[in-house]
Amino acid sequence: MKYLFIVNPVAGKREAESAVIPQIQAYFESCGAEMDWEIEETQYAGHAKRLALAAAESGEPVRICACGGDGTLSEAVAGAYQFPNVEFAVFPCGSGNDFIKCFGDAAHFRSIKEIVEGVGKPIDLLRVNDYICMNLVSVGIDADVANAMNRWRGIPLFRGPISYDLAVIECLLKPLGKQLRLRIGDERREGSFMLAAAGNGKVYGGHYMAAPNAKVDDGVIDLIAVDKIPLTRIMKVLGIYQRGEHIDRQGQVTAQLRDCLKYYRTDRIEIESDRPFVVNIDGEIIETARVNIEMMHHQVKFVVPAALTNEKQ
Repeated sequence: MKYLFIVNPVAGKREAESAVIPQIQAYFESCGAEMDWEIEETQYAGHAKRLALAAAESGEPVRICACGGDGTLSEAVAGAYQFPNVEFAVFPCGSGNDFIKCFGDAAHFRSIKEIVEGVGKPIDLLRVNDYICMNLVSVGIDADVANAMNRWRGIPLFRGPISYDLAVIECLLKPLGKQLRLRIGDERREGSFMLAAAGNGKVYGGHYMAAPNAKVDDGVIDLIAVDKIPLTRIMKVLGIYQRGEHIDRQGQVTAQLRDCLKYYRTDRIEIESDRPFVVNIDGEIIETARVNIEMMHHQVKFVVPAALTNEKQ
């Protein structure tokens, strides 16, 4: 087995470069010459995808570890998800690292020893048009906020946390609700929606527990659809949504939201509109008038640290 560490040198305020690389080097140097390992640093957007593809095409068994945030991991998976000789791992040091919250304590992922000795478990992916999604895809106010935040970040005076606050204010001042047509399996819905989020994983945006019952290996997409609601109600609804209290463990929507929130479990979703809308795919923003989301059951193997292999997902 070869071990390839794809390091985003600017992730986590350069934590990946300053702290992770020395850990990798120290671990493998202590193992002796019998271990086959390599470190590659990304140099531009999309580089992790190219590096992963090149490693996969060798045909030899390889464990690719993305050292960075969710974006670095998503890029690596998108580059090599079709190759059965590849397993994926992550050393989290980005700003979000939402995907691994499906498995348990992130601290276990910050050990090179556990990455090497961990077990590759089959997990699902989502195909979203021509994109590969590991975690969640969303349409509506949260996708609009993410898009606006990227614009505010481009202005030197508004970088950092203030960019998020400005993005929220900007989106709340605009008309709320998007006129969408949803096909969920064989069911159809049409109306004005504030939010639609389809999850393979549970958490996005750093702390929003959008799909609390989602499992990354069950072959099912968890879809949460929220109807357009008055501005005066939004903050209360978002608070419940953020904490994951909108759906209980039995899959029932909490009583106070049943008039505006619907929960579905399916293997395919289609969302379309007469006007282009913003879509957030694991943090990547696209604009389209139609999005198809398909379940890809047990598409890749993801390395779970040994300490977490027996924990319930």
